[in-house]
Amino acid sequence: MKKFLLLFIIQCALTCSAQIDSLSYAAGEITTVGLLAGENKAVHDMPTFREYVRGLRENMLNEQELNSTSYLASYSVGAMRAYFLNNSLAHKADCASGISCLIDGLRQVADRKVNLPQDSIEAWNVVSRYVERNNLDSLSIWPPMDQCGFYRAFGLLKGLQALTPDEYAAALAWRIGNGDSLVIEQPVVALGMADALKGFLLLADAGSVTAYDLGWIIAKSYMLNPVNRLPYITPADFISGAEGVLGLGKQLLSHDECEAIIKRHQDSQWSDFDIDGVEVEEVEDIEDPYISERRYDVDWNVEVYPLADYRDAPASVKSCFGKAIGELPESSSDYGGALMAVTDVDYVAEVMNLSDMQLPDGYAWFSGMELSAYTQDKMAYRFGIVKTDGRFESKIREVTMGQLSRDTPYYQAQFRFEGVKADEWAYFTRSNIGRFVVMKVNGVFVMSPKVNSEITGGGCAITLLDRPLMEYLISN
Repeated sequence: MKKFLLLFIIQCALTCSAQIDSLSYAAGEITTVGLLAGENKAVHDMPTFREYVRGLRENMLNEQELNSTSYLASYSVGAMRAYFLNNSLAHKADCASGISCLIDGLRQVADRKVNLPQDSIEAWNVVSRYVERNNLDSLSIWPPMDQCGFYRAFGLLKGLQALTPDEYAAALAWRIGNGDSLVIEQPVVALGMADALKGFLLLADAGSVTAYDLGWIIAKSYMLNPVNRLPYITPADFISGAEGVLGLGKQLLSHDECEAIIKRHQDSQWSDFDIDGVEVEEVEDIEDPYISERRYDVDWNVEVYPLADYRDAPASVKSCFGKAIGELPESSSDYGGALMAVTDVDYVAEVMNLSDMQLPDGYAWFSGMELSAYTQDKMAYRFGIVKTDGRFESKIREVTMGQLSRDTPYYQAQFRFEGVKADEWAYFTRSNIGRFVVMKVNGVFVMSPKVNSEITGGGCAITLLDRPLMEYLISN
């Protein structure tokens, strides 16, 4: 059931027309056909068809939300935060009841029913009292009401928690191509968390999911399209597509026509992407015919450096870093001790000339915008200090690029280190587990991920926001 839902919740970026948005209609039709074709007992007759459509209609975006970058960015960051929180709680025996109570706390923030600072102080006292007794695992031996009180207080605090630098950098992606400013709406962050956690609970107990629940899940999934410079779904036409195939309305397009429209849309994501002078080969995705990849010949020099951190950096290195971030009105070094900061690109001009601050041998400054900033304005800017000793370096001659899946607009560049370099890559990643690293391609800062495990076989990938970024990398 879970796999089925993930396959057919197609978060398409859709274009509008004066009469009918055929792409929105086709997405509604294709998604609903998927519900009927899968192992699904919730939608099977006219009453359940109507309940499914009601779930869609009552939970789709409204016009104000649809046109607000700040709303969508805040909601998306909340959902992203919920994903990691759900993973951390999933192993606990009281997971379902605990998350339900946590959602109650989040809803209090989302509904703007928090009285500050009294409610936050009270919630903090509740959480602190329980944590002092032992740890979260000990909650399983406490009375249910005590558990619920803890999770409700924890949810309220999470709903009020300000964004981390990484979360803010992710939120900035919603401004691509948009002229409006980004204002994080904390109640909407809490709403995104609450809705995502509710979705996880529904998927975890798929046998009890109702037709209305399915409509709710699909409607909410369309809130999370993270590339806001693309047009959004037209809710009315999406619902018309669902009603048409269910016999609740006029069928404006046949199933074959809908499939063709979706396929053309996917193909158009790659149109005009051939780059002069760059050899390209199309690779079909066997598991999903809607997705295609392209293989390019490149001349990349890939360098990866471990980030310096407070655990082993000399005092002079720490001092230089502290002086650098002190020049910024908004910055942070909260990366698990890593000497790295992020700031809005608006403040780049205020960053001092890092090269003027001399670092000892074995250390070097790095700086650069996130990849998105090479083609769009108003993105995150990262800088910090790397250790030059123990860096990894390799040449790359071939890269495969493609869309991760048809239910996400993200793209990924995949490549592989071969032979001795694969062994060196395994050693480098094994030596830096738990640390942040900095990757450069042809001298350009690309990303600064955290190494979670050893990577054997030489595999590596860069996740991108859109095709222009891929073109930048391929052609440089």
